[in-house]
Amino acid sequence: MLGDRLGEITGSVTYQRVLRDDDGMKLETSFQATGTFLGVSVSDVGTYVTVLRPDGTQYSEGRGIMTTEDGRTATWTGHGLGRSDHAGAASHRGSLCYQTMPDEWARLADVLVLFEYGVGADGATTSEYWEWK
Repeated sequence: MLGDRLGEITGSVTYQRVLRDDDGMKLETSFQATGTFLGVSVSDVGTYVTVLRPDGTQYSEGRGIMTTEDGRTATWTGHGLGRSDHAGAASHRGSLCYQTMPDEWARLADVLVLFEYGVGADGATTSEYWEWK
């Protein structure tokens, strides 16, 4: 069941490169973002790799570090599914697992955090997060 809304973060893509392997074409993307998570101002940096599927859908896996204003950190891993439009914008839905976190966020140790992530053709990013109970 979808639970509490946990936060919203906005930012931008900072780096992209195309990768090729036996599974086909992939796109590696890094981003920086800031916003609020669990009522605390945070910055978030991460990198994810997107597999471009033949049917137009995309599968992504990534890792990142979220840092609070006072320097405490949380690390996350995630995956999601999405699609790009003809203009180059993309929209993804998925989940994050927090591996380490500040003590005040301990409830995330056994919770999947669901997200909606969008990236515009201009590289602007938006993310919203919910707890899955």
